[in-house]
Parts: sequence; C-alpha cells; structure tokens
Amino acid sequence: FPAFGGAQHATSPGLRWAYHNASTQALEIVLSRATGESVSAFAQRELFAKLGMTTTIEKDPKGIEAVYVGFVSTCSDVAKLTRLYLQKGVWNGEQILTPEYVVDSLTPQVTSTAANASMNGSYGLQIWLNSDKGTSVTVGRAGSLYPDLPTDTFLFQGACRQFGVGVPSKDLTVVMLRPGCDTLEKAFLDQLDPSPATVFIYQLGKAISSRR
Repeated sequence: FPAFGGAQHATSPGLRWAYHNASTQALEIVLSRATGESVSAFAQRELFAKLGMTTTIEKDPKGIEAVYVGFVSTCSDVAKLTRLYLQKGVWNGEQILTPEYVVDSLTPQVTSTAANASMNGSYGLQIWLNSDKGTSVTVGRAGSLYPDLPTDTFLFQGACRQFGVGVPSKDLTVVMLRPGCDTLEKAFLDQLDPSPATVFIYQLGKAISSRR
C-alpha cells in the first residue's frame, strides 16, 4: 500500500482483530480497481449526491485518496449517513445500500471461534457496535463497549473523538463534531485524551435513559 510503505498482514484473515489503518486504506485499491474510477467519483455518484452530502476525500502527499482518515464532512453529512443505516439503506424511497449489507455492517464480525482467535464483538464493517454479544477486544471484557447506551447502538467514530451515533430501538440519530482538529497531527495527539468521548457517551446515555 503506497500510503503505508508496504504494510502486511500479521495473521491469517479471520483469526485476530486489530484496529489497523492500512487495512482500511486497502479498500481504496479494491474499490478503485473494481469500479475503474476514483473512490471520490464513485462515492459522489452513488452515495454523496443521492443523500445531498457535501463530503470530500482528501489526498495524501502522494496523491492517493486517504480513505482511512481523509473524509471531510459536515454535521449534516454525518447525520445523513447515520440515518441511512437506521433506514436499512433506503433514502427518499431508493435502496442505496442493500438491506443485507446494512445488517452485516451492524453485526459483530466474529468470523472464528477457534481457541487462538481474538475477534472483536464491538466491531462490524467499519462501524463500532455496542453489542453485548461476545468479547470486546477494545475494552478487554465481555459485554457492550458503552454500558450506558442501548446494546443496538452503532457509532461512526472518527478522529478527534467525533461521532455519528445511531440507536435503532429509539429511532435516534446523534452527531458530535469537535472544532480545532484540522490536521493529522492534531488528530493523533487528540487520541491521548479520551475525556471528550467519555463525557459525550455519558451525557448521551443519560439523555436516552430519560427519553420516553
């Protein structure tokens, strides 16, 4: 992968989960080769334009679209994408994503139960999940990632602790975007301070529990 200087798989697929930017960046190669066009062009026609999103994808210094980190979106953009999944892939009467893909995306991708497997019950297809099925590698215990939130909650969780949250059981969409995170360096530094995310999750859980 040009953007990562030759990243390689550490284990056989399906045995160990790890949060790995290079694996996400590999989707740029897969999608562009499969469609014969850039990720931006494909996404603009098949997703952004249909949802009325203004999202753009930034490029790295080598001119490669940084799909692991480069999506520049507004609050409305994130809300629309989150809502699309709540509506099982339907937008304005059109099936943008297949229902099967949406279900799979919001299902923990625990593909192996082998004794040497270490899979994450808190992750679907590029989406964080609050499922209580299986063990969350992220927090090192069984149960949901965020106990204060309903177990069907899913989260588009980006750099600088920014969130697009969907709660199907409440038909609820919540977005939190934070200012002042406009460079990759700031995004990495921000990961050292989990307090904004902790406060947001706590307040959201409290608000949902009081919602009738």
